[in-house]
Amino acid sequence: MEGTGLHDEALFRYLVERLETEAWLGLGKILNPATGKPERQLEFAKLAIDVLGMIERKTEGHRSDDETKLVRNALTTLRLNYVDEVSKPAPVEPSGTAGGADSEAATGAASVATEAGGEEPTPPSSEKAGP
Repeated sequence: MEGTGLHDEALFRYLVERLETEAWLGLGKILNPATGKPERQLEFAKLAIDVLGMIERKTEGHRSDDETKLVRNALTTLRLNYVDEVSKPAPVEPSGTAGGADSEAATGAASVATEAGGEEPTPPSSEKAGP
């Protein structure tokens, strides 16, 4: 079947970018389209990052150079931002109770941190949450 390579590359890019967006949403770095507000849910961010890491491992040796750069850049930036977010205090809910999911996600920070590089965390380039 002709064109399968290009189609597969487009599907791989879509998958990586979809998971990357899910992670950014969970990190509270982009606005939730349903609410228009940033919502930090670190357990969802960690899940998306872990799935991307699994995809990187399982596709080793079967990716183009561009696909490898795409997944590695996404993972590096997301891991650094995850570690940064876990080190921050949990946001206070309007009812005055702190979000419990962030404390559970903090336990996963060590595993994510060991795979992250030494660069400064960087927010995504589109749909950044307000200050």
